[in-house]
Amino acid sequence: MKTHLDSNGLSLLKKGQKGLVHAVFSRLGLIVLLFALQLMVLFSMFRWFEEFLPHILGGTALFTAFMVLYLLNGRLDPTAKLTWLIVIMLLPVFGALLYWYTQSDIGHRALKERFRQLEQARQFIFLEYFIVDEGLMWGRILEILARKAAEGVDVRVMYDGTCEFSTLPHDYPKRLKQLGIACKMFAPVTSFVSTHYNYRDHRKILVIDGHTAFNGGVNLADEYINHIIKFGHWKDTAVMLKGEAVKSFTLMFLQMWGLGEKDPEVDRFCPENHRAAYVTGMRRGCRHERRTEL
Repeated sequence: MKTHLDSNGLSLLKKGQKGLVHAVFSRLGLIVLLFALQLMVLFSMFRWFEEFLPHILGGTALFTAFMVLYLLNGRLDPTAKLTWLIVIMLLPVFGALLYWYTQSDIGHRALKERFRQLEQARQFIFLEYFIVDEGLMWGRILEILARKAAEGVDVRVMYDGTCEFSTLPHDYPKRLKQLGIACKMFAPVTSFVSTHYNYRDHRKILVIDGHTAFNGGVNLADEYINHIIKFGHWKDTAVMLKGEAVKSFTLMFLQMWGLGEKDPEVDRFCPENHRAAYVTGMRRGCRHERRTEL
C-alpha cells in the first residue's frame, strides 16, 4: 500500500510570513521599536536630571531624617514605629505618602458613608451599640437622627447599660425621646447585686430601611475616629452590607429590642419569607421563625 506524503496538510500562514524581514515589519517589530523609544526617553530624562541628582539625593536624605524624627516622637507603639521606620528609610517618598494616608481621617471617611446612608433613610433607622458617648461622632449622627425622626422616620437607639458608668446619664433615653427618638438601655445599672450584670450587649449595628447595614468594631465615640486620643491611634474594622444579609441584622435588632415585650414587631419590618434565614443563639425573639444554628 502506498502512502502519499506530498501534502503538507493544513497551513494558516502564507509563504513569506516567517523570517527576520517579516518580523521587522510585523507587530513584534512595532513592539520592539516602541520599547526602544521608551528606553531612549527614560535614558534622556535620567541624563537631564543627572545634574540635579545631588540635590535630589540631599533633599531625600533630609526628608528621611525629618520623617524618622517625626516617627520617633509620635504616639505610635514601638512595633508600629519600627515598621514605619524601615518602610520610610527604604522608600522615603512613597513610604511617607503611605504613612500619611493610613494616618489620615479614615474614621471620618467611614463616618461620611454612614452620614450619606442615614440621609437617605425613609422608613426606619435602628442603632444598637455597646458604647455611645457625646462628641463629634455621635453629635453628627444624632443631628441626622433628630431630623429624620421629625420627618416621620422610625428611629430607635439601643446601647449597653454600662454607658451609665462613664459616658451617658441615666435619663439619656428620656432626652432622646424629646427628639422623637425611641431609646432603650440593655441591662441598665440597678442598685441590686446580680449576675445579670455579666450579660452585656457588645453589638455595633446600624440598620437603615432593611436594605443597608453597618457592622464591625467601631462604637459611637470620638476615640474610634481618632478625634480624641485615649489609647493611641485607633484602627478598627467596619463593613457596610447591602441586600438580603441586612434582613438578619434587622431581625437581630428587633429581637433585642423586643426583650420583655409581647409584640416584637417583626411583621412590621420583616417579611415572612426572611425569618427562616435568621441565625440566633438567644432564647427569646421573633415569633414563629425557624432558627438555624451554625
